[in-house]
Amino acid sequence: MTQEPSRSEPMDPFAVVDWAGAVPARGRSASVGAAAKASRGPSRRRRAVIGWVMGLGIPLTLALIMAALLTVPTDNTPLSSNNPGPDGARAVVKVLGRLGVEVITAETTAEAVAQTSHDTTLVVAGPEYLSERQHELYGSADGLIVLIDPSPELLEYLEGGTAADRLTVLADPAIVSNEGIVEGDNAAVALKTLGARGRVIWNVAQWEEENTGASAWQLLPPWAKFVAAQLLVAVAGAALWRGRRMGRLTADELPVTVPASAITVGLGGLYRRAGAAGHAAAALRAGSASRMGLVLGLGPATEPATLVAGIARSTGRPEIAVRELVYGPAPRSSSQLAALAKALDQLEKEVLRQ
Repeated sequence: MTQEPSRSEPMDPFAVVDWAGAVPARGRSASVGAAAKASRGPSRRRRAVIGWVMGLGIPLTLALIMAALLTVPTDNTPLSSNNPGPDGARAVVKVLGRLGVEVITAETTAEAVAQTSHDTTLVVAGPEYLSERQHELYGSADGLIVLIDPSPELLEYLEGGTAADRLTVLADPAIVSNEGIVEGDNAAVALKTLGARGRVIWNVAQWEEENTGASAWQLLPPWAKFVAAQLLVAVAGAALWRGRRMGRLTADELPVTVPASAITVGLGGLYRRAGAAGHAAAALRAGSASRMGLVLGLGPATEPATLVAGIARSTGRPEIAVRELVYGPAPRSSSQLAALAKALDQLEKEVLRQ
């Protein structure tokens, strides 16, 4: 039977175990040493496994990010999921997709909120100023909400609403940008934050017009309408001041007086050079008919048949001959045109003699 050690002597912890009747002291010491060695074995193996995983995982993650950055550009909007530029977020979106997280790009606020559910993460990227309606829509979204570099107004609205407990804010856009994600722990933070759920709805915050149904004139402030009325009055006054004043007609003096005969000769020369005997004959006949109609008391709107009958009565010529001369076919040569001019001149003289 083992005796209890003296209280005055230093107490050996293994002796206590021996006194309690468990195992001999030396045997216990050997057992504890073996247990320590055995415990150190699995610990070393775990550290080795973790080292291999970290050694392979970090380069693999960086390789995936670099591969995403080298993809063909499709967008240049900052923090857009399709922008491969330095300020885009295509790299992290591609890595999320390869890790099994579905990423859906939504163009509008309503489209983004409509696709949210309890198993989604809504990402709202960008500091753009948004309308009150957009604030309300974002606040009604389901699931997690991640704001990346948000505007103060949107952040204040969501923090004061029911979505505050589901809200995560990444104030620095470099955490998810293509240029900054490869620095420090940005990749780990971005993947942990955005990959918490199986589906991500990515939306770049942009101002969207609200359809109020009002016209552009109704949307103007009151002072703008007053200014528009004043401008209208000023323009009307300037038009009356600088515009043409109505008054009696005045004759302007011509710089050069050109005789009518010179104009006629010039026009005839143009017809001759152009070989336009038909046009010249039409001008001769129209002038003769107008002058003979005035002599006979017939107006310019008189029917050809009435004019022919009046000329025939005045000159005693047959109506067929008068009609052939005044309204006949066009001459085909200069000689025929000259003969027609002489005949018309003779006919006018006969009318004047009556």
